[in-house]
Amino acid sequence: MWNLKRISAHILFWVIATLFLWLFISSKSDNGWLILKLVSLLIPVTAFTSYTFNYYLVENKLLAKKYVEFTIYGIFTFVFSVYLQFLTVTFVFAKLANYRPDSLGPIALNIAYIGICNYLLVFLSALIYLFKRNQQVKEITVNQPSQPETLHLKADRKTQIIPLSDIYYIESLSNYVKVHTPDKTHITKEKISKLEEELPDSFIRIHRSFLINQIHVKNFNKEKVSINEVNLTISRTFKKQALDKLNNEGMLNRA
Repeated sequence: MWNLKRISAHILFWVIATLFLWLFISSKSDNGWLILKLVSLLIPVTAFTSYTFNYYLVENKLLAKKYVEFTIYGIFTFVFSVYLQFLTVTFVFAKLANYRPDSLGPIALNIAYIGICNYLLVFLSALIYLFKRNQQVKEITVNQPSQPETLHLKADRKTQIIPLSDIYYIESLSNYVKVHTPDKTHITKEKISKLEEELPDSFIRIHRSFLINQIHVKNFNKEKVSINEVNLTISRTFKKQALDKLNNEGMLNRA
């Protein structure tokens, strides 16, 4: 969930990024105002690439160990981003600079230079995102030093040992329970209430049928929690308790 502090931090980052690009590109141009217009059109393309990479590809593909999908979608995002940058430079050259390359300068007309600058910003934003996410996971781990690291689950006539960090969420159906992980969905006849008692506080009951692992929560509001591209409903019965736990653990500041 986005709050004012988080939104302000993102706005500040992109303002600084705009100034960086403007100073770099206009260093060899006599028309700083025209370069500022160019940069103002390029920054949304860079921001689109950054948020697509961080909040979709990394969160839902890379961290979920879907490496093939991450690679395919990553290549598509890269190609589409370069195409948008090319269209932006062409538009500025044709419409704003009236086909006068000298008014833009050599850097503005070099799509390779511009691309490198834009992807440096994307790379920097990705490093910041991963650093913040790693810090929050560490905080949760430090605050729960004595809690178990695995769940022993009776499924498929065997006792499965599942790392707690691999569990996305637990779903209760009519007469069985599904434990969703990146590699497999384990099915057991154990009760969700029993599993809730065995699991640490990082697992939060949001519904009679759902028990979630908060370290995998991508975002949430008063009605739903998003985990691994799945939206899970928060019921009235568990709403206050669930939202209190999510907010108290710093999930509102999640990058």
